Amino acid sequence: MSLKVNVFFEEITPFFSQVVTVLANMAASPACRPDLRAVDGVSFLVDMLHSSSSCSEGGMAHDPQQRQAEAAAAERVQKKAAIALSR
Repeated sequence: MSLKVNVFFEEITPFFSQVVTVLANMAASPACRPDLRAVDGVSFLVDMLHSSSSCSEGGMAHDPQQRQAEAAAAERVQKKAAIALSR
């Protein structure tokens, strides 16, 4: 089983944020780390780091407030992915 993600997507959705949160929590538990590696979770988290940074730099929405909210969401996902990878 693999958690491959297409790095090119239009926005950070709540789904991606929730998946990254679950993976970060799994990474905190030594008992779960083999499962995280088994589903290629590390690659997924690295993809999310790249996706998040590219999304926050782009201008997905025309409305400045919407663009700011999307950039903030992307940054939160990027931070969660970085924390998970550091564990």
